[in-house]
Amino acid sequence: MTATDRILLVSGDPQALDGPTIARLEQSGFEVTRAGERDDPLRLAETQPTCLIILDGRERHDGGALLRRLKAGERTGEIPVLLLLDPEPSNADAWAAGAEGILRTPAGGEALVTLARLLIVAHRQKSAQRAERERLETSIQRLLDLVIELGEAALPGFRARSEIAASIAARIASQFDIPNELHADLLTAARLHAIGRCLVGDGHDPDAGPWRWAVASARELHGIPQLEVVGDLVQSSAEHWDGSGRPDGRQRGQIPLRSRILRITVDLLNLADTLPAGNRDRQLKEAFRLLEPHVGTWYDPAVAAALAIVVADMDGEMNGTEWIAADRLEPGMTLEQDLTTASGAKLLSRGSVITSASLATIIRRHLADPIVHSVRVRRLGR
Repeated sequence: MTATDRILLVSGDPQALDGPTIARLEQSGFEVTRAGERDDPLRLAETQPTCLIILDGRERHDGGALLRRLKAGERTGEIPVLLLLDPEPSNADAWAAGAEGILRTPAGGEALVTLARLLIVAHRQKSAQRAERERLETSIQRLLDLVIELGEAALPGFRARSEIAASIAARIASQFDIPNELHADLLTAARLHAIGRCLVGDGHDPDAGPWRWAVASARELHGIPQLEVVGDLVQSSAEHWDGSGRPDGRQRGQIPLRSRILRITVDLLNLADTLPAGNRDRQLKEAFRLLEPHVGTWYDPAVAAALAIVVADMDGEMNGTEWIAADRLEPGMTLEQDLTTASGAKLLSRGSVITSASLATIIRRHLADPIVHSVRVRRLGR
C-alpha cells in the first residue's frame, strides 16, 4: 500500500462500522476518514486523495442517491466505491448506479479488508492500462502526423486530399451498419492510402498505377504492428467487385466492406484530379459520372449508391471550405457542420466560431471520446 491509501467511510452514522473493523483496516495500512452524510462527502472525496469510498447503503441510509452523485462527479467518478448493503435487497440497483463492489452485512473485518484491496488493485491496473492505451494512441497519432507531413513534402496536396478522402469514406460508412470502433481504421486507411504513390511514383506504365500504389502502401503499413489492419484494408481496396482486380483476385463479400468503401473513394478522387480545375464539388460530381459505368464490375453497387448520396449532399458545400482533422482545429475557424464525437455527443453546433476556450474543451473531450470524422470548416476571412 502507498501513502495515499486513504479510505473514505461515508454513512448517516459515522460509527456505522464497529471499532475492531476500522482498526483492522488501519492495521492493514489504510488511513480511514469517517464522514457523515451531512459532512459533504463529495467535497471530501474531491479535496483529499482517496483510493476507495466505503458507502453505507443499509437501511435508513440513502446510499444509492449519494453513489449516483459520486459517480457523476468529474473528480470522484473514477474512485471505486464499495457499497455496504443489508442481506435482503437485490444487487441490481447498486450495480446500475456504478458500484464496483458490494458487501452484505454483517461481515467481518477480514472480508472487508480483502475486498477493499482487490478493488484498489483492480482500479490501479485499469488506470495503468488506460494510461498506456492513451500513450500508445498519442504515439500512433504522432506517427500518422509525421507520415502525412512526409507525404505532403513528396506529393503536394497530400494532406488536403487525405482529409477529403477520410471525410467521404466516413460519410459513406455512416450509411452502413459499421460499428463506431471500426470507423477509425477506415479513416486512417483513407488518410494514408496514397503513401505508396509517393514511393512508387506515377510512372508511365498504366499497369503500375493504383493497384501497385495500394500494395506499396500496404507493405509500409504492415511494417507497423498497430497499423496492420489498416494495411489489410488498403491492400484489399485495389480488388474489383467482380473478381477481376489485383493483387489477389478477391470478389464481392471476400473484399471487406471498408475496403470497398475505400476503393470507390480513392478512385473518385483520382478521377477528380484529372479533370479541369474548378470547384471541387463539381469535379466530384463529374468524376462520379465517369465511375458509374463500372458499378457492378469494379464497384459494389450498394457502396456506389451510398457515394451518390454523399456527392449530391456535397454539391456546392465545399466552395471556400476545407476538411480537417479535429486535432487541427484553430481559434477563429467557423464550423460548417455540427461537431460530434464517436459516441454521438454534440460539442458545438454548425456556425459556431472556435475560440481558445472551446478549443481546450474540444481537445479534452477528444481524448476521452474521439472525434473520428474530419470536420468541415471555414477559415477566418474566407
